[in-house]
Amino acid sequence: MSVQTDTPEKLVISVQLPRFLLWVMGFPVGVIVLVGLSEVVSGSAATGLMLIVVFGGFFGWAFLRISERADLVLDAQAGTVRLSRRSLAGTRSAEFNLADLDSAELSRNPRRGSGAIDLVFTNTRPATRIPVTGWGVSRGSMAPLAQTINDWLAQLQARH
Repeated sequence: MSVQTDTPEKLVISVQLPRFLLWVMGFPVGVIVLVGLSEVVSGSAATGLMLIVVFGGFFGWAFLRISERADLVLDAQAGTVRLSRRSLAGTRSAEFNLADLDSAELSRNPRRGSGAIDLVFTNTRPATRIPVTGWGVSRGSMAPLAQTINDWLAQLQARH
């Protein structure tokens, strides 16, 4: 989670979990699959397949969710907000009008955690909240990024 570029013309922020957390989460997936395969090889196919499909599937799904990296680009010259999300499952991108972006706030959605950032577009009808990531971490680590976005937007409005 870091600010890559912070100039009056462009703000670029990358949000991803540290690699060691991904290794910690990936380790159970590997262990469960190996144990499941050993069960299948030893003759207990039902138990092995259950381990692989149910538990391996759950941990694999969770790993895909947290492996997501979000890149947020606020470009004053182009007048755009570009949000790209990359994970092991692929890349998704969306582009919005910078003039419609009001602020960045910590998420109010309890399913994503209080440490996720939402982009708030209040100039649209109805107001729209776009999550930067599908996951959240502790409030303290995301709050400075939300403040950086709000400070950049305030400086942009002061120049115009």
